Amino acid sequence: MSDIIDNCRTKLVDTINAILPTSEAVDFAVGYLFLSGLGAIEESLDHPQRLRFLIGNATDRQTLEHFAEAFHRVDEAQQHNQAARYRNASEARELGDGAVEEMRDALALMDQGDEDESVLQKVVRLIETGRLSIRVYTRGRLHAKAYLFHYPEDGRYEKGMGIVGSSNLSLAGLTHNTELNVAVHGNENHEQLSVWFEERWAESLDLTQALLEEIRLSWLLAEATPYDIYMKSLHALVADRLEGPVDDGTLWDDALTQSLADFQKEAVKRGVQIIRDQGGVFISDVVGLGKSFIGAAILQHFRRTEGCKALIICPKALQESWEEFSHQFDLGARVIPMSRLQERRNELSHAKYEEYDFLLVDESHHFRHASSQRYDALQTYLMRRQRKLCLLTATPRNKSAWDIYHQIKLFHPGDQTFLPVDPPNLKRYFKLVEEGSRSLQSLLKPLLVRRTRRHILRWYGCAEDSGRPLRELDESDAADYLNGAKRAWVQVGAIRNYFPQRRLETLGYNIDATYAGIYDSLRFRLGGNLKEGEEATGERLSYARFGLWHYVLPIMQKAAPYQDLQRVGANLRGLMRVMLFKRLESSVYAFLKTLERMIVVHENFLRCLDKGIIPAGDDAQRLLKGSDALDEEELLDLMAQISSKYKIEDFDASRLYADVSADLELLRNMCSDLAGITPEKDSKLQVLKEKLRDGIPRASGKVLLFTQFADTAQYIYEAINPGGADPAIAVIYGTDQSKIRVAARFAPKANAFVHRPAGDPDIRILIATDVMSEGLNLQDGDVIVNYDLHWNPVRLIQRFGRIDRIGTENEEVWGFNFLPERALDENLGLTDRLKARIQEIHDSIGEDAAILDKEERINEESMFAIYQGEGHQMTLQEEEEDGVPDLTEAEAFFRRMQEEYPEEYERIRNLRGGIRSSRALFSGRGSYVFCQAGQFQQLYLVDGKGKIVSRDMTEALLRIRCPREEPRALLPLDHNARIMDVKALFVEEMNQRLAEQKSLYTASPAQAYVLRELRAYSGRTDDDDVKRRCFAMENAFQGILPPALRENMNVLRRSAVTGDTLLRAVVELYHAFDLASMQRPGEKNGTSRTIEDIPRIVCSEAFV
Repeated sequence: MSDIIDNCRTKLVDTINAILPTSEAVDFAVGYLFLSGLGAIEESLDHPQRLRFLIGNATDRQTLEHFAEAFHRVDEAQQHNQAARYRNASEARELGDGAVEEMRDALALMDQGDEDESVLQKVVRLIETGRLSIRVYTRGRLHAKAYLFHYPEDGRYEKGMGIVGSSNLSLAGLTHNTELNVAVHGNENHEQLSVWFEERWAESLDLTQALLEEIRLSWLLAEATPYDIYMKSLHALVADRLEGPVDDGTLWDDALTQSLADFQKEAVKRGVQIIRDQGGVFISDVVGLGKSFIGAAILQHFRRTEGCKALIICPKALQESWEEFSHQFDLGARVIPMSRLQERRNELSHAKYEEYDFLLVDESHHFRHASSQRYDALQTYLMRRQRKLCLLTATPRNKSAWDIYHQIKLFHPGDQTFLPVDPPNLKRYFKLVEEGSRSLQSLLKPLLVRRTRRHILRWYGCAEDSGRPLRELDESDAADYLNGAKRAWVQVGAIRNYFPQRRLETLGYNIDATYAGIYDSLRFRLGGNLKEGEEATGERLSYARFGLWHYVLPIMQKAAPYQDLQRVGANLRGLMRVMLFKRLESSVYAFLKTLERMIVVHENFLRCLDKGIIPAGDDAQRLLKGSDALDEEELLDLMAQISSKYKIEDFDASRLYADVSADLELLRNMCSDLAGITPEKDSKLQVLKEKLRDGIPRASGKVLLFTQFADTAQYIYEAINPGGADPAIAVIYGTDQSKIRVAARFAPKANAFVHRPAGDPDIRILIATDVMSEGLNLQDGDVIVNYDLHWNPVRLIQRFGRIDRIGTENEEVWGFNFLPERALDENLGLTDRLKARIQEIHDSIGEDAAILDKEERINEESMFAIYQGEGHQMTLQEEEEDGVPDLTEAEAFFRRMQEEYPEEYERIRNLRGGIRSSRALFSGRGSYVFCQAGQFQQLYLVDGKGKIVSRDMTEALLRIRCPREEPRALLPLDHNARIMDVKALFVEEMNQRLAEQKSLYTASPAQAYVLRELRAYSGRTDDDDVKRRCFAMENAFQGILPPALRENMNVLRRSAVTGDTLLRAVVELYHAFDLASMQRPGEKNGTSRTIEDIPRIVCSEAFV
């Protein structure tokens, strides 16, 4: 037989399989070790007692265990040979770690058929019995391929033989007809080859145990649980956001923008263009259409495309939410509350803020008053240099058109304008708007993005019964879908989302009984007007502490600095009276605690007077103008801190002291009157407790109870859950508690990504202030209870939005609203009772209503809608996702895990590619398979017959979602065959996608010229470094390039630049346009694929 082995007449695989059974030991030295090659000789490996494999070192992921060969793809190996030859020093890795990583990749990329499983099991047995050793050569590249066979001492003349040539231990090397090898006989040759092998074996690094450990962690032997599969899937879906390079070249290629619905993406595109054209934009969709997401995506776009540094300004209540939002979506933004702009030295005056050039202002209607300190601070900051501005508000106009004018002036400081209005002067135009001769619509069209819920359904919704887009129907046919008579859905991500039906119900209680008959007396002492037949029962509060101008000596009242105290004092007194009245209605406990705090404040005030200090001044006025962003406790706290240099001799100090002392006495008396009202005597509280037992809970069994005041929240909690005995009842009212973790306990399905400690109980009843009314998903519940009287629907809309979200699993969501009733009202109908309450509010606060913002004023029409159960008249919130896993939440979950549970995060991150598990909790058999190639990921659900039943990511994630403790079941015998069928389908689909991408891509003439000349120059030179740089630049300049870069390349083409001059020019362009970090559409067109592009199984699970 010929000694020439050409894989045509004589195949290497047949020769090796013939020699191995007669060999006592074998030593193979190969460039690459391929498990596909081991599979071809698997049966023969049982015969030798010692097997040693020496493999070449690898400094990148294409050389130790070539990824393509791991799943029998010879063509991929050939594509990367040239790249491996010209890698630079920076691409080199530490050999040992690099080799282990290559093994890990090879195992992850392997097919998972029965034959592949058998090969790995054979390798494990050989290592465990000490028969197989593997080392990597560390003294340069090992180009030689040598197969040495050592015979036993059985009387044969030859001690062994060798085969040398071109073949690696791979499927291609053993069988491909382009290989050439020769058999080497003779003891002298055998001895010389053995010495050569031993010398290199001694210079090598042992990887045997490392390979064994990697196999144990791989899909073959790892005992992955169903929870591991769920975590592996989620992490793979967001891994690029957590650890990958930032993509600054494409608007719709990040975690934030990928989560947007189509209507939100349209708003982002429009908002970006408006900012480019005008310098600023209003994002003013009605409540619940995702303005925060839209604004953040606009911010992210400018950060990535123009390198903008972003600053977010928001109400203090939203600061934590925006900080979490910035962290979750990697916005890189700094967040400051509006209140920091009205302090003695506003925050924006610090030099550290000069570098910011993009501002996002949430709830920008707080900047509608040009005379406020916060407005002055922001406008001054914006005018110091050119900055882009994004204003988020559902109500840009509150009281008048001038609200909008002042907000426009933040980014349009001059009145002369190029906006398409007549006259071309903002101030003159707004005066005409005020007169009614001009409309705001013409002015706002180029500045504002605003859509209603009806608009979104009309233009983005589809009819459930027919599947037809509503935009294709005429108005009469679409009407039933828009008013809720028929169901319609809006596509958000991969799922259809619906609006639930809203139900409202009023819960009445006797407020006279609640206050043991002293309600009228308390209301009178707060300053409420007497109704006919009522008699005064004591003195009234003078609110002297808050009306200092009345105590300035007449001769000084018009002098500075006292003249400003007149308006300030009247407004402060009104605010305090409104606040006390609201707390009176909220709960006995809240009212009592406020009185107690006021007693402390008044006592401290009197101490100041005793020291000759008047706590007053301009700071009080500035605080007043920001009070709509402050809750009652913040207002009291800041008021207590205000102190100015007013001269006490300019005041009627004795009268002031006497009135403050009288108010202090009244406060003490009211506290005393309330002392005997225990929770058991509190009628309102008892109604709540009764309804919680029977009446309020609905299908979900979960109740979300809101109150405006922290004191009331704590009071209710202690009353319905004494001593905190029931862990299913919880309360949250401050910033010291983690809102996200509380949300996860109340709504674990909607917040499945939030890590919860073992044994962390779910919440059935959650009592909360408005800290939980914005930015959280609580839609596992279907009931909210509003414990306080609603003057205006704004808060109710935001609260209801926690459970009334587009896509919720609940067909109905309920709102129960408490309404105080008087003893005399018991025979009145609901409408008359509402009228009586509205009149009582007017009587109690009177002209003080004028100082309240629009959102705090009484809205009689909305009150009737709320308490008469007319939920369809309210604009309620919708969200993008509900009750299903959301990748943006998954990203936030893993980011939090990185910080709070780094060990668990590393465990999940290091779960090996291809792991598998099995669940026994589903009826009917089936499988879940997660495949990936590059950035393309596909999740499959397969039925028991192997048929693909779903490719929907949401449906798949819902199917595999499980608790941490769910046990692993036994894998069915046909699992390998089932998932390999899915992988084969995925590979076929990916090949088709690549072909389509390649056919769609055509290089520009300039690009084709540069690529052609780079290849020509590489072919003319013998300099390996030049070849390497040409090859790198050729890859970098593939695909779709920015227009400005193409223009520069066209200059090179027109100038006929070639050779080294061309190479140096394109290297400069490479760095100038930062192509290293830019992933461009069309970049991966089939000519420059990497290991990440190779189709692989991320994980799989059997349902048994």
